[in-house]
Amino acid sequence: MTEISCTIKQARCTFIVTHVIRRFLLEISYTMPPRFVPHRWLSCYDVTLAALRMLDVFSVFYFAFVPKEDFSVYHGIILSIYRNKSLGEQSKARLSDLLKGLRAKNMTEDGKKRKARIVQQLFTMRTQTRLIMSFYVAVLLILKKYVCLFESKQPLIHRLHEEQVSVFLEFLACFVCPESLEDITISQLLGMDFSDVALHQKKGDMFIGAGTKKVVAELRLKYKDSLVGDFFQQALTAYMDCANYMRGKLPLNNNLLRNAAALDPCNRKKSSSLKKLKRLPSLVPNVLRDLELEAYEQEVHAFQVALNLPNPMLENGKPVRIDSWWASVSSTGKFPALCKLGLALLTCFHGPQVEASFSMMGDILDSRSARMNVKTYAAIQTVKYHLLANEKSAVGFFKRGDPLRSPIRANIVRSVQRARGLYGRELEEEKKVREERAVAKKVQTAGKAARAKLALELAERSAKENHLKLLQKKRKAAAARKPAQKKRKLE
Repeated sequence: MTEISCTIKQARCTFIVTHVIRRFLLEISYTMPPRFVPHRWLSCYDVTLAALRMLDVFSVFYFAFVPKEDFSVYHGIILSIYRNKSLGEQSKARLSDLLKGLRAKNMTEDGKKRKARIVQQLFTMRTQTRLIMSFYVAVLLILKKYVCLFESKQPLIHRLHEEQVSVFLEFLACFVCPESLEDITISQLLGMDFSDVALHQKKGDMFIGAGTKKVVAELRLKYKDSLVGDFFQQALTAYMDCANYMRGKLPLNNNLLRNAAALDPCNRKKSSSLKKLKRLPSLVPNVLRDLELEAYEQEVHAFQVALNLPNPMLENGKPVRIDSWWASVSSTGKFPALCKLGLALLTCFHGPQVEASFSMMGDILDSRSARMNVKTYAAIQTVKYHLLANEKSAVGFFKRGDPLRSPIRANIVRSVQRARGLYGRELEEEKKVREERAVAKKVQTAGKAARAKLALELAERSAKENHLKLLQKKRKAAAARKPAQKKRKLE
């Protein structure tokens, strides 16, 4: 599947594929096939979904590379695609001309081998390819929904544990008997032996998806039950391996995530929520001070029965962002210790922000700017994040109605001046430290007379700096007195 999409890009045949799709297979919208990313194994779902949707297009395209002796064998597949798309004679003739042009293309040996592998998957093993792709699309969607939920910008740490348990149980329900999962505890889930045959559903009851069932029916007619049995065994093995992998990776028994669910305002006025909130300070001991811990205990109880708190639901029935809700509670002045702990926990992000920072700064760090100061890097990243949060470009953020006549915002000018002053003082301090180190090094290596001379130089330099500082203070004081003196003269 990945090789199919990559080869189209590498072969620079995008125009022909676009032409085929837009002119002759009008029911399929054109998209560039995505590529599989090894360190993102769920990208397999995106690649498979796109390849399955464009399978007919790939079949028409790669029919040009089918060996001549096999034309008659696989020509029926192309004719069935033409019938399904209701192509006219003129369209068929145009496609035939395009395929002839592709057949005449000169290819390297590696190119020929790659085309031969793809032709084998698309034609020789077409049913098996559709079977595996359909199975991937059906099952990986369960995991994809979970990943997409926690890629959102808003904090969802209060839902993380519940969603992890939910997606794990939903995945197990695909091949484990429902009776074995009824009222199961976390400790029982962690100790479950997925290879136990007594836990497995019958092969016919195992979830494989509607599209996969359709292909299985075709296989039974063509190959009887030999390939079908092998597929179900492979599917069961894949289920067991993935279940063991998920159990090892998901923190199903994490106390912090389990108790963080109490931050959800919808869980208020429940005994379980009260107990969980009481446990949180011991799980994050670096947030509250000792004096705040005493107030926290009382605030937790008062929070459960508090009146006139902000509504956790919007008018359209959707929940308010949880960090916005806790911020609004904090602005009322109620429950300061509880709000402090809650907002601190909500700063724990679970999205791809860390990875996004590498992508965001990819055009800044290269072989020529590898010695960039860390502070400079952090400053650029802060600006980029601020623009991203406001969903604006730098031009849009600082845009003025009339570039020549519209006034410049005063706060921007003050910020630039303040930043320049801070940067200048940092440079002076760094220069001073370097000079002191250089002098200290000279003192260590110099003789007795030279050391005395250096000590005298340092004393003179220090006295000079102190004198300059004193003069600056006097000038500032004189400048501050001038308005008062003028006022007295006018009076």
